[in-house]
Order: sequence, then structure tokens, then C-alpha cells
Amino acid sequence: MINTIRTSHSIPQLAGIRLQEFFAALRSVIGAVTSAHTADCLLYATVTAAALSYLGVVGAEARMGSVMWRVGAGGGDVIVHATEVQGPKFAPAMAPQALPFHAWVEIEDNILDFTTWTLKAKARILDSLDGGSTSVEWCPDYLVVPATSSSSLQEVQCGFEAGLYAYVRHPEIEEIVRRRSPGVERIAPLVAGVIHAYRASLHGETIAVVGVNRDGSFQTEAVAAEYAAVS
Repeated sequence: MINTIRTSHSIPQLAGIRLQEFFAALRSVIGAVTSAHTADCLLYATVTAAALSYLGVVGAEARMGSVMWRVGAGGGDVIVHATEVQGPKFAPAMAPQALPFHAWVEIEDNILDFTTWTLKAKARILDSLDGGSTSVEWCPDYLVVPATSSSSLQEVQCGFEAGLYAYVRHPEIEEIVRRRSPGVERIAPLVAGVIHAYRASLHGETIAVVGVNRDGSFQTEAVAAEYAAVS
């Protein structure tokens, strides 16, 4: 099982950010407030961009478009969110109004994606829908990579090496999604929570983030971790 954190190069803008601690803070906050695990990339991207900007990182922007990850060496060991492959009218059964896209963060010519830890769960859901059997050999916690390391969708689909990925930005998808998405003020409490949890971790403190569901029950990041686990 390949399960490494991809930080193959340094980004000057992130020199003062401890990425592992930032990822842990981000996951703890978002995991406590959403049950849409594996389908919360937009929330991850927008909160990440806003939190990094607050922490002094210049140029962090949420991007949207098509993505494909090769998680194994087999012909079908790919996970796809791409209109080029699935078609603009494709929608999974559990989200009939969904548009096949993914969201991530870019800083100049670099890609940041803090959702790749859910790839095993994504594969499990897709297998339950199409009866397939996806072998997941590659599932990094997150990606921090140069944009030049992104392959084409065809190269990922036809490749046989786990760890290939393609990120293709589509401004027209960004426009559609942003028109339908809530304003920045709606995510402000989440951004504040991430910053607070991150700064606490730098001082050796642990912050427990707890969300309250509509039925009054509590939810923590452990729910997200359990959901993403593959037996």
C-alpha cells in the first residue's frame, strides 16, 4: 500500500506553514460539520484557500474542473470526476443534481489537494454503484505538487502506474459552481476554526472540534475517519 504524503517540492509561499498540522486542523473542522464525506471537495478547497490567505499565504485560490487519479495498476483502478469522461449530464445515483467536477487549491503553478485521503472511500462507493473492484494502492493524505507533474486525463486512464493524476481547470465550471455556492461569510466560522486548531497544534495543544447534527447528535472528525476506512 502506497500511502505517502506527496510534498515533492517546496513552495516559497508555504515556507511558514506546517502542512501536516494544517491538514489535521482542516480535517478535524470539516469532518465535524459535514456528512458529505468524499463529496466535500468544494468545502475543503474554499476553506483551505481562505485559511491560508489569513495566515499570510499569497495567491491561494480555489480551482475547479476535471480530475483523475490512478490509484492502482489495473485497467480500472482509476477514480474520475471529469465531464470529458463522464459527460456533462452524468450524475451519480446518490446525487442526481451533481456536476462531475473536483475542487482543489492552486498557488501560482502548484496544486494543493487535501481530499486525497478519501480515495479509498471514493473507490468503495463507486464499486458499490457499478459492481467493480478497484484496487487502491495509492492513497496519500494530501497532495502538494507542481502543476507540471499533472498528466493528461488520457495518460492517467491508459497508464499502469499507481500515483498518476490529472488536474484540468475549467473556468466555466468555476463560474457555474460559484453562482450556486454560498458566500464567503458562510464559511467564515469554519475558517476561524481551522486557524484556531492549527495555531493550537503549533503550541502542542489539541482542540476537539464537535459539530451538532440536525437531530441533536454530535459529530467529530472521527466519523469522517471511520467513513473513509476500508476494511
